[in-house]
Amino acid sequence: METTPPPAPTVLRAVSLDFDDTLIESEAMKRAALVRVASAFDGGEAALGRIQTDSRTGAKVTRHTIFRDFCREVPAARAVGAEALVDRYSEAVREGIASATEVHGASRLLAELRDRNVPTFINSATPTSALQDAVKARGWDRFVSAALGAPEGGGDKVDNLAEIAKRAGCTAAAVAHIGDGANDASAAQRFGSAFFRIGGEGYRDISALMPVLLARLGLPAPATCRICEKNSKLDALPYGGLVWSSPRWLLLHASKPTGVAGHLMLHARRHVVGPADFNDCEAAEFGPVLRRVSDALQTATGAKRIYTCFMSESSPHLHVHLVPRLHDADVTGFDVFQLQARAKSGAVEAAGDDACRAIVDAVRADLAARPPSL
Repeated sequence: METTPPPAPTVLRAVSLDFDDTLIESEAMKRAALVRVASAFDGGEAALGRIQTDSRTGAKVTRHTIFRDFCREVPAARAVGAEALVDRYSEAVREGIASATEVHGASRLLAELRDRNVPTFINSATPTSALQDAVKARGWDRFVSAALGAPEGGGDKVDNLAEIAKRAGCTAAAVAHIGDGANDASAAQRFGSAFFRIGGEGYRDISALMPVLLARLGLPAPATCRICEKNSKLDALPYGGLVWSSPRWLLLHASKPTGVAGHLMLHARRHVVGPADFNDCEAAEFGPVLRRVSDALQTATGAKRIYTCFMSESSPHLHVHLVPRLHDADVTGFDVFQLQARAKSGAVEAAGDDACRAIVDAVRADLAARPPSL
């Protein structure tokens, strides 16, 4: 007996992304900001526990409803006023949002969607003005068509999904909504769009979702990023692993074999091509990190200077070469950057493991004692 095959899934035409804990790990930071504001009042933290504060459950919750309820619970807070407390909370969140850790793969997905001309929107329960400020602070405004938050006059993610379909000129079924909460799943179901869950029983993170999403968009899988791969396998690094790290930077020795002992690599944790794509925190930290790392490497090697170069050509992910130029070096200038390839081919003798490890150990100890000022 012949059976009719199930219909093929609708080819997606636009992407809607939740913000908190979908693109950045911010829910814990926002919760801490709530507690900080509430703790200014006797019994404030306990009162906060009696109030619905999590919009991801599907309940209609905003920062305004939270602090209106809080003022009902805490008499001393009424003298300050709910709106003043909202302002305190918003300021605390604004300070934390730019430096919050991004969900693995977020920047790379946004860049892939932009480069492939996919209409991409951020769709959040955060008030629109605060959301747009946060997106700009992360440097993501260049990647998305718009950041749509909760309007002051009311509205929710379903309204935003309708606006996204309108702007993209597609049906509800051709919009993909990506989020981590029950409110995201509910909004997608009510509007009739495809839903992809991040975390819980869904995809581990944005990186895990990316090939599936691109396939549903009718697009080929992204090329493997060698730097992203290396950043995800830190246990495999030579000479004792990482030399130094921070929330935004990784410092390591170049892979074996290498032509120059002490050839270090500074990687951006985030998939970012270069300084033009930095967010505000990366831009503020890049110079101080380079200065301090160069100083530590020069001290460890006694080098005349530290050659510093980045092109992001072989892998479009910022990786800065820092190579000590010794006083008696036989090879200088740009020829130095060919030595690693020549060492791999056997054309020149590779730097010894003992020399490389000694430099790594010295730089690691120096940076542990005096880390970059961030």
